Amino acid sequence: LAPTSTQMSMSSPSTKIWSKTSDTNLQARIEQQDEHLDAIASGLQELLHNGSSIGESIQQQNELLERLNDGTDELTEKSKMVSRRADRVAHRSLWRKPKPEFKYSIAIQHVESKRFLTIEPQNKKRLALHEQFHPDTAAFELHSRTAEGSALVGLKNKCTRTWLGQSTMGFIVCNSNKFGPKEEWELDNEGGDNTDMRNMSRTRMLCASANWGNGGWLTVRVDEKTESFSVGDYDAAGKKKASIWSIVVLDDINS
Repeated sequence: LAPTSTQMSMSSPSTKIWSKTSDTNLQARIEQQDEHLDAIASGLQELLHNGSSIGESIQQQNELLERLNDGTDELTEKSKMVSRRADRVAHRSLWRKPKPEFKYSIAIQHVESKRFLTIEPQNKKRLALHEQFHPDTAAFELHSRTAEGSALVGLKNKCTRTWLGQSTMGFIVCNSNKFGPKEEWELDNEGGDNTDMRNMSRTRMLCASANWGNGGWLTVRVDEKTESFSVGDYDAAGKKKASIWSIVVLDDINS
């Protein structure tokens, strides 16, 4: 049966009331969700701000640690310089100089280019870096001072029988016939142990006579055809700029 007009008029207000109530509840839920989202967004902004503050604090602490490390390195190098100068003065003051003691036959390999330090006797004993190891021109005898606690060594080329050192003009040469003050070197291994030659794969070399006896770190610039050798400062900054070498005992090469 079709609904009467009375029934239709009675059902219409009920439908409107339900629809209005439903819209009100939905709007309330939407507003509640918006409040939750606003709260979450505020919390995220606070977390981001805290994270940024923590990051800045960590960066400042890292910078402070770097400055402390640089200061420690600088103090260490200055202490080494004082000890080295005292060692050299003590050796020169001896009435009878002790003979240097032979330790090893070694090769000196430039880590970056993987070339060997070589003396060219046919070219006025010029220093060079060669890709191939030559058993005479690239071989050096390592001698140490016999004084207890001395870290200074001498490097004598096997072919020319001359010592690696510094000329009067400040150039790195290998033409001296004796192990004198200008032929004194100090080897500084990254591992900290400067006595075990078989574990000196990353070593810096310091010319003890450079910079009026304060010492200077050996640096080599390499291009496609030539290379140039020089000495820098003795301090921590000079050490960072120095070339890295691998000291290879020749018994290890031959085996």
